[in-house]
Amino acid sequence: MSYLYFTTVKASPEFLKKLIMKQIDIEMPFKILDDKDDEIIITTTNRSALDKVVSLSIKYPEEVFHIKIAGENIYENYITMYKCSNGDLTPLKEGFEYCFGIKPSDHDKLHEGVFNAFKKKVSELYNRIAQTSQNRVKLNFDFDDESNDEEESNLLVTIEYTTPNALLIARKYGVTYINVDVEFFDIKEKSSKPEKELKTEYDELPF
Repeated sequence: MSYLYFTTVKASPEFLKKLIMKQIDIEMPFKILDDKDDEIIITTTNRSALDKVVSLSIKYPEEVFHIKIAGENIYENYITMYKCSNGDLTPLKEGFEYCFGIKPSDHDKLHEGVFNAFKKKVSELYNRIAQTSQNRVKLNFDFDDESNDEEESNLLVTIEYTTPNALLIARKYGVTYINVDVEFFDIKEKSSKPEKELKTEYDELPF
């Protein structure tokens, strides 16, 4: 069974433009899934593209590469991050990282900067919730007078944030996947909605 890896590589925009041209000429040994001015995402099967990026850094020693490796399991998104220069690999971070899902059409209709700010605050809130026992329920079962078996199950914690034109609703599934639904207001509803509203166990505004 094959498993996909996604390797995000950040470098100077000028260098990545040259890299993408080489990909077009079929000179690079991997597939570029997506690209931005200073970042590309490489998809590979069964192993990450880390060794390819290290080789690339030796070939271009003047470049500094920032690398993030993630697998295809969005519900347990375990990432590793490195800095690489001239073949020298420095670990930066390792652990679970939230990944967000939102409809592209909803994302495009949100005001600029709203979604990124929402993701940052929602990540902070879910981290805080995970560090408490307030979102857990303990169920005790007694079978034939034997010792109790205790199980714990996570409650679904929903975070809502109201902007002047939309309501954003975040729900976390698994360890790391956060789905975001957006309800947009028409002109009449827009004027009647409060500017900011956050429904969590914490009495604070999101940003």
